[in-house]
Amino acid sequence: MSRRFLRQTVSLGVSYTLGTFNDNFFKQAILLLAVSMGHTAVQAWGTVLFSLPFVLFSAWAGWLADRYPKCRLVLAAKALEVCAMLAGGWGLLQLHWSGMLAMLFCMGASATLFSPALNGSLPELFAREDVPRVNALFKLATTASILLGITLAGGALERQWLATEIPFGRWLVAAVAVGVAVLGLLSVFFIPYRPAAARKEDLPPFPWLGALDSARDLWRLRARQGIFWCLCGDVFFYTLSTLVLLEINAYGVAQLGLGPTMASLLPGGLMLGICAGAGLAARRARGDWRRSVPRACAGIGLLLALCGGGHLRQPVHRSGVQPDPAAPGS
Repeated sequence: MSRRFLRQTVSLGVSYTLGTFNDNFFKQAILLLAVSMGHTAVQAWGTVLFSLPFVLFSAWAGWLADRYPKCRLVLAAKALEVCAMLAGGWGLLQLHWSGMLAMLFCMGASATLFSPALNGSLPELFAREDVPRVNALFKLATTASILLGITLAGGALERQWLATEIPFGRWLVAAVAVGVAVLGLLSVFFIPYRPAAARKEDLPPFPWLGALDSARDLWRLRARQGIFWCLCGDVFFYTLSTLVLLEINAYGVAQLGLGPTMASLLPGGLMLGICAGAGLAARRARGDWRRSVPRACAGIGLLLALCGGGHLRQPVHRSGVQPDPAAPGS
């Protein structure tokens, strides 16, 4: 492995994994805090607002990634992440729920701008034969950072190392999120510069309609059924996993009476299961993968039914904080 290859991989990987860690760490901390204080609607609104920029702005982000040098877009996305974390940290300390929800929207906007710019950099920075290896390393690092962010969020929120007027755990979450965002911003300066991939005259018109243009592109892909149904399967999987994550948080805190630390281990187990499933799927790559899909879906349904049939308990607020009637969804 050449030194240049290693340096480029590390610089891109650090920027990528710090962003995914921060998104999941801070979002999970907010969702757990909301559930523990009885604001269950904040979970739903937070997830919607975090996901909405991906729907609204993905077409714009992809066009910009072709029009301008990608490292500049990554820099802009990381600067937006720092601003979002500063605002979100203030909202967390003050328990300003509207501010935290707005911050989640900004986090989603940053990730939307960041993703096509960084992923599109891979074929520009690496030789064709190296791209699959780099992509595999990134996927592994991304999954690990998501798992780490989710599982550490509850533990950080519950720490009481110092006696402070505002619970120390909220200070810790805010400090970690801002610190990681700053490190992510600094890592961008090690990403090699490459000029824009396309000339202005070669690009299609700017997709002003955003999500509608994306929907039209998806509709045109019906002619290529393999890609079309893979995209539909991706949408189904991530929609289901988002809903399950919301229910896991509520189930662990409100119904099982778990503290934030233990409640965070539940979605952590979900992520480990995804990793194990990916490994099993890779071993079956030479066979017909479509035969595995019905059995996998049946397994998901059966396990969800078993979770729902478990013994339910009355809500227990282990945090000791009473619900705030002024908060959204109270």
